[in-house]
Amino acid sequence: MKFIMKQSINDLCRLCSKTTESIQHLSSGCSYLAPREYTTRHNLVCGIIHQAIYNSLFSKPSSVPYYQYKPQKIIENDKAKIYWDVSVISDTNIPHNRPDIVVFRKKEKTALIIDVTVPLDDNIQSGYVEKIAKYQVLKEKLATMYQLRTVQILPMVLSSNGLIHCNFFPNLKMCKIEHPMKVLDLTSYHVLL
Repeated sequence: MKFIMKQSINDLCRLCSKTTESIQHLSSGCSYLAPREYTTRHNLVCGIIHQAIYNSLFSKPSSVPYYQYKPQKIIENDKAKIYWDVSVISDTNIPHNRPDIVVFRKKEKTALIIDVTVPLDDNIQSGYVEKIAKYQVLKEKLATMYQLRTVQILPMVLSSNGLIHCNFFPNLKMCKIEHPMKVLDLTSYHVLL
């Protein structure tokens, strides 16, 4: 319309006015939306995964709908302990000590470090590699502090347009979630909103 009326055409983002407006930019690259919309989306995806882990480890599953579920900071029973967005305290300073979710399985003496990222489509692989590198020191520290047999870093990488990293589904299975496809469907759906 602007072209027909011979008005100047401005293709900069209407919200941040910093770069060309595109679906990719609006879905995960706009600095105006980052503090609110992207954080809300990230936390919703984390909450869906947290609730699925909780339901698989605790005898009284949560009946709250996933979109209303508010994870507790620390939940514990005789089988497991789950941290939600809590700094892991250690005797030395660890630069990255606050993953989204940490699951300790007491009987197996194992831990899972779970961190979610929702990058642009082009950054799926780099997002996965960055999460592994970011929590390597924490992984080693947890293993020695708690004398764990294994500690695994499970990056959950789901692009802003719903593409998933090839390890997303296997990582969900490693969490021993009863219905991993349901979790995958819910997280993919909410990333696309």
